[in-house]
Amino acid sequence: GYNQSLHTPGLWTHQWRPICFTLVVDDFGVKYVGKEHAEHLVRVIEEHYQYTTDWDGKRYLGLTFDWDYEERKAHLSMLEYIPNALKRFRHDRPKKPQNQPHAHTPPNYGAKTQYVEQEKEEPEVSSDTKKFIQQVLGTFLYYARAVDSTMLVALSAIASEQARPTAKTL
Repeated sequence: GYNQSLHTPGLWTHQWRPICFTLVVDDFGVKYVGKEHAEHLVRVIEEHYQYTTDWDGKRYLGLTFDWDYEERKAHLSMLEYIPNALKRFRHDRPKKPQNQPHAHTPPNYGAKTQYVEQEKEEPEVSSDTKKFIQQVLGTFLYYARAVDSTMLVALSAIASEQARPTAKTL
């Protein structure tokens, strides 16, 4: 009795039970009214697959959920994601902190018109370096979309250069 939604890929519902779930690779996120309906889904799954359950709903797609039912809020986190990504890409902590998402053109106070700095022509980086830039973007884009949207402006600026990246992009 479970069918995939006609309009939302990955969303499944039951013909009459008040239950729906998302299926991403091997991870289910289930919304149900009445535990008996969720237990029905578990019985259907166990006929064909090995599984584990998390009735508290703490983990899904690498995200950790902290549910605040009184305030009707959910707090998302991925505590090890950034440290693991920095280790994966061999990025050491900078000696001088940068307290803005990316470089900007400082304002010219007193000028009637603010001009954009002309970019200098730089040679493209190697294909291996280009692939590295794309891997970094993909890794941090997942985190930015899921947890910290303040990173999106900086990632968008880098992404706009990823087709023809230069040393400045790197």
